[in-house]
Amino acid sequence: MMCITFCHRRRLLYQNHEDCELFFCPFATGPYPSCQSCCHRRDGRCALTNAELPAQGGCCHHNVEPAEGPQSVGREMVEPLGLAVEDTELYILRREAVIYDLRHDGTVTVNPDELGLPYTYGLGTDHMPVADLDWSGWTQQWWCDREPA
Repeated sequence: MMCITFCHRRRLLYQNHEDCELFFCPFATGPYPSCQSCCHRRDGRCALTNAELPAQGGCCHHNVEPAEGPQSVGREMVEPLGLAVEDTELYILRREAVIYDLRHDGTVTVNPDELGLPYTYGLGTDHMPVADLDWSGWTQQWWCDREPA
């Protein structure tokens, strides 16, 4: 799972495992309108994240028009990723392994469709439901069925 995602409301890149912070976004703390009245609601799922809808509440992307196609990258877009004065946008994108396009005119773009999706906008992946994983295949790779030579 890629760690960087795109905020369609503010047009920013951020770490999808961290909760959004009020320092970077005035919408970070809510309150949010209900998913029941959101245009992204599709058959009990969020069309932006493909996640199941929460039992109550909503998110900061309620009825937001999603960005389409490549988005021009500026300093403001990468600021939530930890930007020092001497850092360039390209440096930040490379450091975070974000897929980008450097155009002939020097413009840098990212395509939101090539980035990871958050489980719920505004909340980091720490809020994802715990999945029951079958670890047997992983642990069996360390066991040897034959006798040592």
